[in-house]
Amino acid sequence: MKKINIILSILCFMALSCQRVPEVPFDVDVREMEIGPDGGTRTFSIKSPTGWIATTEAPWIAISPANGTSSSECTIVVDSSLTFTSREDIVKIKLGESGEYKE
Repeated sequence: MKKINIILSILCFMALSCQRVPEVPFDVDVREMEIGPDGGTRTFSIKSPTGWIATTEAPWIAISPANGTSSSECTIVVDSSLTFTSREDIVKIKLGESGEYKE
């Protein structure tokens, strides 16, 4: 009888520990940033259930970290403009497995 109780206890523990963890939805907490011609640094958060990659085509924007394996806080550094004019570019955050992205 004692063996049956132990086996049942182990089975109950296994069943409870195998519950599915809710998946984190893919999201970025900032959709638009404004940084003046003097340049500057801003942070934003990425919520991700899996790996992601951040890219931009602008040589005057640096993203750190530029990739990750789960949710993370990132920093964008924008270099100053030599001509003190406004510039515009897009930073894309692409979810690794699905190819879904946020700008």
